[in-house]
Amino acid sequence: MGASLTRLGLSCATPFYRAAVVVRNGLFNVGVKRAIDLGRPTVSVGNITTGGTGKTPMVIEIARRLRAMGHTPAVLTRGYGADESQGKESDEAREVAEALDPPIPVGVDPDRVRGAQRVLNEHGDVTAFILDDGFQHRRAKRDLDIVLIDRSRPFGFDRLLPRGLLREPVSALRRADAVVVTRTNLAVGELGLAVELVTGNEPLACAVDSWTVWLDQNDEALPIDAMRGRQVAAVTGIGNPAAFRQELTEHHGVVVIADHVFDDHEPYEDRDVIERLAEDAAKRGADAIVTTQKDWVKLRSHVADGSISLPVYRPRLTLQFDEAGDARIGALLRERLGRPEEQG
Repeated sequence: MGASLTRLGLSCATPFYRAAVVVRNGLFNVGVKRAIDLGRPTVSVGNITTGGTGKTPMVIEIARRLRAMGHTPAVLTRGYGADESQGKESDEAREVAEALDPPIPVGVDPDRVRGAQRVLNEHGDVTAFILDDGFQHRRAKRDLDIVLIDRSRPFGFDRLLPRGLLREPVSALRRADAVVVTRTNLAVGELGLAVELVTGNEPLACAVDSWTVWLDQNDEALPIDAMRGRQVAAVTGIGNPAAFRQELTEHHGVVVIADHVFDDHEPYEDRDVIERLAEDAAKRGADAIVTTQKDWVKLRSHVADGSISLPVYRPRLTLQFDEAGDARIGALLRERLGRPEEQG
């Protein structure tokens, strides 16, 4: 009875959310609201659903490609969990910064226009911007709009927020320059046809999350088979924890005997919670904790202060594209952003 009432309440709220989305997009579509040029060529990576679709790995991949093209890129992110007054960075900002060597500037600000100006004031050599989770942030002008769709749950149960996971109607995909289907390197069949029916184009590429090595808490690399057969406790605060667990068990032979799932962007600030989690893992017989890179940047302080005594491992993740899609992504980046020497 309670669940039915909850669903009814969420369903009643959905028309109001839909109306707000339609009005806002309409104002941009007719030019009442206008996108503001960020001062550098810009590519946006986003989605139309809440939860994880692989945006951060895609942002990192594009940053690598832009750097290979001669650009000095910077990332602009909203910064979930960031608090400048307390010196707290967002998890995405830390993950991006630590994935690239040498690191690139990461501007953290819900207002991407303001964030871009701040980055340019501090890093005048930046030649391109990447908007992390930028599809709905229409105030920031972009030269290339890439939208990611997770094959395992592509359209958010076909319902808008708050009843479903859709941030916008599926028809919003028409604004995208390209759609990339994530968590698959296979033909996408009916999903590809659905995308083509809405946008007029088939998905640009398919991408699969590829775990290349395990990293321990000292950042030492272990072979990807090193965790096979080991009994572990999984700790995640990400948008799609089920996909992480499936990868652990089905593809890497890890035995998950405890699964601690937190909300997306969990800050892991409560030391007592972390200590109880670690104690529970040890009592169940786990010989290690496994987590994601996004979670590790927040959990490592608890390893340093002794709240977690078990060893902690996380996979290094890269995106691998189908061969044709890989070439198309490269060509589109060159076409829309060009090389830095071609600017101005």
